[in-house]
Amino acid sequence: MQPETHSFPVLANLKHNGKHFAKGDKIEMTAAQAKTLQALGVLGDPDEDRPALSAEERQELICEAIADLTPEADFNKDGSPSVKAVERITGFDVSADEVKAAHAALIATAENA
Repeated sequence: MQPETHSFPVLANLKHNGKHFAKGDKIEMTAAQAKTLQALGVLGDPDEDRPALSAEERQELICEAIADLTPEADFNKDGSPSVKAVERITGFDVSADEVKAAHAALIATAENA
């Protein structure tokens, strides 16, 4: 019999089982697995609901993920960031349009700096 899992709100960026979770995401794990992370303030109580991320918050997290990508491994041949690589870091599903917009914003910021 599998132990019961719960959905815990992520309160601070976390890497678990090779996947990155950002503040505001949810992560599934057992209460025993979550105990230490809760004591450290990384996870909240499983019954707490989190508000949905705004478009601005999503873009900010996507931009942060793009900045963490490895150019040789996580970008497409055309120089655009891989959607799957961004999802791996953010811990939530993103669209190609969101990645494209965030990448363009990062480029514009760099050009204006």
